[in-house]
Amino acid sequence: MMIELFQTFEKYQESANALVKIANVFADRMVLKPLLYEQASYDYLMMQQYRKAVFYMHLAGQFYEKQGLKFHAANCYNIVHPFFQAKKGWNEIRYKLYTSLSELSMETNID
Repeated sequence: MMIELFQTFEKYQESANALVKIANVFADRMVLKPLLYEQASYDYLMMQQYRKAVFYMHLAGQFYEKQGLKFHAANCYNIVHPFFQAKKGWNEIRYKLYTSLSELSMETNID
């Protein structure tokens, strides 16, 4: 409820910080952790802090992938993909993203 109040009053920084703090409390096996990271990423997008948004969305994708939620992971990676295409010098991260997307598309028959 506190996070919804922050978002209602456009306090996205406070909302994102609270979401990340709450997510860090949960164990890696819980589905709630990537959900909170994904929501924090959207808050960072609202503030136009693209690096943090991409970081937390990619992190959410990794946690979804660890939990076997392949479609959710692919969705996160597809959201992040345009940001990595636009930036130069992020070659290692881009390589990891492309590897993850290709493996997920083969496993789930996503085109």
